[in-house]
Amino acid sequence: MPTAQPNTGSDLKSAPNREARSRPFIGVWYLIARVLPAPLKRAIQANRLLSRCVMSTYDTLTSGAVVSIESGCLSGMRLVSGKHVSHAHVAGDYEREVQDVLHRHISEHDICYDVGASIGYMSLLMAKFGAFVYAFRPAPHAAEQIRLQLSANDLDNYEITQAPVSSDVRRVRFCVTDVAYGSAINETETRWPVLELETTTLDLFAQANRPPDFIKIDAEGEETRVLRGAENLLTTKRPIICCELHDEAVARQVLEILSGHDYAVDSIDGNSIDPGERAESGPFHIVAMPR
Repeated sequence: MPTAQPNTGSDLKSAPNREARSRPFIGVWYLIARVLPAPLKRAIQANRLLSRCVMSTYDTLTSGAVVSIESGCLSGMRLVSGKHVSHAHVAGDYEREVQDVLHRHISEHDICYDVGASIGYMSLLMAKFGAFVYAFRPAPHAAEQIRLQLSANDLDNYEITQAPVSSDVRRVRFCVTDVAYGSAINETETRWPVLELETTTLDLFAQANRPPDFIKIDAEGEETRVLRGAENLLTTKRPIICCELHDEAVARQVLEILSGHDYAVDSIDGNSIDPGERAESGPFHIVAMPR
C-alpha cells in the first residue's frame, strides 16, 4: 500500500534577489493578462507554438520571484512565480468558489486529500487553515511545484504522493504535460511524454495513512474511478467532497455514486446540477455532504 512522501522543502535562498530583479516584469505581465480580452487569450492558448513561446518568455522573465497573493482566502500568502503560476493565482481569483467551500468546511487538525493538486494552490489553502494535507500529483514537475509553494510559506503540514488515483491497482500510462495541470491517465496515443505508473485507490491509501475529513477531486475525467475506489471511505469515514466534473457522462456517474451513499449534492455556484445542462458550459464543481 502506498504511503505519502514526507516533504523535504525547497531551496529558496536566492529568491529575494530573483524577486527584486523580476518585480517590474511581473507587474507588467499581470497587467497585460488582466486587460487582454478573453477571446484573444483563448486564441493564444489554442495555438500550441504561440502559447509555448509566450509562456517561455514569461518563465524566463519571472521564474523564481516570490510574489504575494492579492485577495481571497489566500491573501498575503506567497507564491513562487513561473510558467505554472497564472495571474488568477496571484490575484487570488483562481477558483474563488472552491476557496470559499474550503473556508467553510475545513477546520484546524482536519485531514484533507487534494486529488489532482496542480501547483498546490488549494493544498496551500488547506494547510493555511491548519489541516494536514495529502496532495496527490503524479507529474514530477507538478509535485515539485507543490513543495515549492508550500515551502515558500514555511508550511510543513503536508505530504505528497505521486501514485495516480483510480478505482483499482493497475499499471497505467500517465501522460505528462509541460505545465502543472492537464497531466492524466491516458491509454490512447498522445503527443506528451508518458510515464508507466501503478495506481492506488483512496481506500487503500487511507489504510496506510490517516483517513480524510475532506476530499477535493480534480482528476481530469478520472473522477468516477476515484470515487469507486473510495466506496469504503464514503460508507465509514464519510468525508465532505468537493469535485470538479468535466463532462456529462462522468457527472451522471459521480452523482449516482454519491447519491447511492446518501450524500446531499449541490453545485457550489448555486446553479443546476443537472449534468445535461451544466456539461454544455464546460467543467463545473459540486460539493457533497453526508446526510
